[in-house]
Amino acid sequence: YATTIDEYRKYLNDKNFESRLQTYVENYITDNSTVSKYPKKYLNQLKALKKYSDQSSFEYMNQMYKQMYPDFRSYIGKTDEEYEVSVNESCEVEARKYLALQAIAENENITVTEDDIRAFCDQTYGEGAFDSTMETYGRKYLAQKALQNLVYSYLKDNATIK
Repeated sequence: YATTIDEYRKYLNDKNFESRLQTYVENYITDNSTVSKYPKKYLNQLKALKKYSDQSSFEYMNQMYKQMYPDFRSYIGKTDEEYEVSVNESCEVEARKYLALQAIAENENITVTEDDIRAFCDQTYGEGAFDSTMETYGRKYLAQKALQNLVYSYLKDNATIK
């Protein structure tokens, strides 16, 4: 990354700036977008993925740390009802973000190509991971993620920074 301390400081500042700008753009989209109606099938899919991810994390933690949590409820620290409310809220936020990104892409005529998907896979999963990543996640998922990446780049490139 750098050969001198000053170069390394610059690298860290640049990296920190990019990270903070990405976070700002994500939060801005989520906080300033509204959805009149969430697509039920899409929202249900996000909920299923969230629950699967939470369950997998619970099992991983228990495997790594010798049954650290006696049950899933103790891991999440919520009642079943509280957990359902939490899942619904987080998935609506996620859906709102994804729907807003899709709307921006359509409004700005941003489309994704096969090269964009390959570049996204290389950047996210490592050089040469395209075929295995495509097999694991499927083209539609990777196209959606690549498109979101392009929209974020568009927004960051066109942001006015004061």
